[in-house]
Amino acid sequence: MIHLNHRSPVLIVWSLIFFFLAAVAVALRVASIRIRRRDLKSHDYLVFFSLMLLTGYVVDMLIGATTAGYGGHTATMAARNPGELVSALKIFWASEWMWATSTVCFRLAILLLYMEIFPGNQKFFWCATSVGCLVFLYWVSAILTIALLCRPVAYNWNRTISGSCGDVLKIQYASAGFNMGIDLGVVLLPLPIVWRLQMSSRKKIGVTASFAIGILTAGINLGRIIQTKLCPADDLIYCLRDSSIFIMAEMTAGILVACVPTFGPLLFRGRTVHSAQPRDLPTIGSAQLRRRPAKLDSLLSTLDRSHNDEERGHKEVEPMGAPTAHAGVRDENEAPGTGILVTRDLDVHSLNVLPRASETSTV
Repeated sequence: MIHLNHRSPVLIVWSLIFFFLAAVAVALRVASIRIRRRDLKSHDYLVFFSLMLLTGYVVDMLIGATTAGYGGHTATMAARNPGELVSALKIFWASEWMWATSTVCFRLAILLLYMEIFPGNQKFFWCATSVGCLVFLYWVSAILTIALLCRPVAYNWNRTISGSCGDVLKIQYASAGFNMGIDLGVVLLPLPIVWRLQMSSRKKIGVTASFAIGILTAGINLGRIIQTKLCPADDLIYCLRDSSIFIMAEMTAGILVACVPTFGPLLFRGRTVHSAQPRDLPTIGSAQLRRRPAKLDSLLSTLDRSHNDEERGHKEVEPMGAPTAHAGVRDENEAPGTGILVTRDLDVHSLNVLPRASETSTV
């Protein structure tokens, strides 16, 4: 039976908004994957699983808002409708499992994506791995806390039986504070590498902004701390409405952070196609052509291309060595004839559609 209180509609509206934003982000990620024509990777599956858990959490909130009196006062519900209070507490207990697992999934997805974007850097690899282990250990502790906070387990929703619970308020503070610290660490982790890349400051700022979206999750956890401080500790169901909104915002922001760096093929599709110089392209008859897989699957692919362009510019001004003995080779200043000389490596991996010429060849 549908039963709405005056605070329920706000929870319903925010639940639908957060689900829509996360679903759109994942859909755009899938579209980027299809454009790149690559297989799904571990960080993709983690994002998909995180969205699935957010979906379950949203369904949980919709049920709680429409049938279990989410947002009402605990004492009033206990006096007038004890069955509704039991339902609300059961929904809350079930939602905790989904929140804890969803957050670890999108954080691990972000870290795995970072390690793919910045390969070959051992220091960064071990830093990211350490943060990932910390995230996993936090998930284990969160699951154990949810399972063992109240003994027996039924005491989580039925306070008429004999039992006891730990200090829920302290746990909420510790959880929000730890999550805020982890989110800041994940945001700051790739920035030193980004600012050492040889590209313009404007582009460095752009890619920093794409990573810095993760500050949203840290800010949301700060909001959770403030909300926990302001809300009456003895009125759990009343506080659950605002707390649930913050939790859904955190899950949605995490999914956005994990997805935005993969939007490069969508946002820069036209720019990517026009970035190759005609002299860099292999010609019919070029020897030993082979495909080179893309190293970057993200917004950084366009910035990495700029770095390669700078390196190419330095190479072009270097003095030429001894002439190569190839029939049909002409001087650069002569009018173009029937032959084209490919004299250096082709580096257009951001296109993911062009082969690489690794040796000198002529047509």
